[in-house]
Amino acid sequence: MGGTSVTRRLREDRNNAPPFYGDDFWDWASVLEAFAEVLPRVPEKILDRDALNSEVSKFYDQVNTRLAAGLTIRGSDGEWYGPATAASAHRLITRFREHLGKHVDQVLEELNSQALERIDNGVYRGRPVPPEQMLWHYGQIVHQYTKNQTVEQAKAIRDLTALDGREKDEQVYALARVLQASQKIEDAETTGNALSKLYECENPRRPLGQGIIGDNVKGSLNVLEALWPELRPSDKKRTGEMIDALQQRRAALNTIGLVVAIGNEAKAAKKIFSEAGTKIVSDQSGTTEFSHRDYRVVMCEGKAIAGVLDATRPWVERSRTTRESLGSLERTAEMSLWPQLSPPFEFMTKSARRL
Repeated sequence: MGGTSVTRRLREDRNNAPPFYGDDFWDWASVLEAFAEVLPRVPEKILDRDALNSEVSKFYDQVNTRLAAGLTIRGSDGEWYGPATAASAHRLITRFREHLGKHVDQVLEELNSQALERIDNGVYRGRPVPPEQMLWHYGQIVHQYTKNQTVEQAKAIRDLTALDGREKDEQVYALARVLQASQKIEDAETTGNALSKLYECENPRRPLGQGIIGDNVKGSLNVLEALWPELRPSDKKRTGEMIDALQQRRAALNTIGLVVAIGNEAKAAKKIFSEAGTKIVSDQSGTTEFSHRDYRVVMCEGKAIAGVLDATRPWVERSRTTRESLGSLERTAEMSLWPQLSPPFEFMTKSARRL
């Protein structure tokens, strides 16, 4: 459901001129890559294979047109232009090369050359690149290319002092890419330093679902993207258990109460909630409980206020018990699992625990 709604929203918000998605070629390529990943799981009326191939063809045409001058969108305030721009385009075009023109190999060769071109004294192909963006670019280059191809870039990402004093969201975006690279090349010292700086960027007071790393949910998603492939299967299993517990808590804290007077109203409400994806988990004595991954609904039938109070009292008590049980579960999990955690999973667990 989440992939479908996000895909629909992206398609609806498509720009009228290049880049058709996001602020630059990197954004554009990333969205099309995401479309390719979710294609088998979204309805064809939202996105089908022909529509995706058409989108990629339009991207390729723009790459071909602008490649000599560089894949930059002049006048775009949100653009982070640099070698990772060419790398992301190379990755997407390689994935769809069989659907593209006969000169695709020459295009890919030039994109490779631009991706491996280094930033010289803060300048890349005539454009200034701020220090924190250099880390963001080089992290992706080291992650995508071989160790022998990226010796100098790997050295550059070890120095994180360029992030000092920067906005937290800018730090998080760069650190996520540094993590991707340092874990690939097994640079434990850089991995540890990047994780330490990520702790400093946390804000556990942010609303659940809005991201606690940096200033928006994008930061948390970037870090998750960097850490997830490096987790052990046992870590992923425990992460799933943490997410399930958080979802249960979120649903329990978002309970909707309904009072209906007659049976026809109750029947109509059940139909509506069923169509919305909820499940009836209890239906007895004029009280019905609906469960959804994001919320819970308790519906009481009857005109008497006293009857409604009697019906809702058990659900209030159950909510109190659930909160106490979850708190106990968290403490037990922390004591039993903490000694076994790998460093990336330890970071994710501590972040979740702060919620």
